[in-house]
Amino acid sequence: MFNPTVVAARAIAVQIVGFTNIFAQNFNTALYPPIIKSYASNNKEEMYSLVYNGSKLTFFLMWIILLPIIFKIEFLLDFWLKKIHLLMHIYLLN
Repeated sequence: MFNPTVVAARAIAVQIVGFTNIFAQNFNTALYPPIIKSYASNNKEEMYSLVYNGSKLTFFLMWIILLPIIFKIEFLLDFWLKKIHLLMHIYLLN
């Protein structure tokens, strides 16, 4: 049904998304105790601040990690797979 190259590109895309999601989840897990503590002490302002700032920090950390991957995806694929399909990097970034 699909070319093996397309299947490989899809598998790599799923792996990259999985790794980035795990990183974000692990980082956010560290934020849960202070958020719960603020909520339990009825300090809503601090709780909302923790959620907002934690979300911003997670976004910027992910951006810092993924930005080089986005710009150097062709090099990384060539280094990893040695022979890549012409449009594989476009498929991975979508």
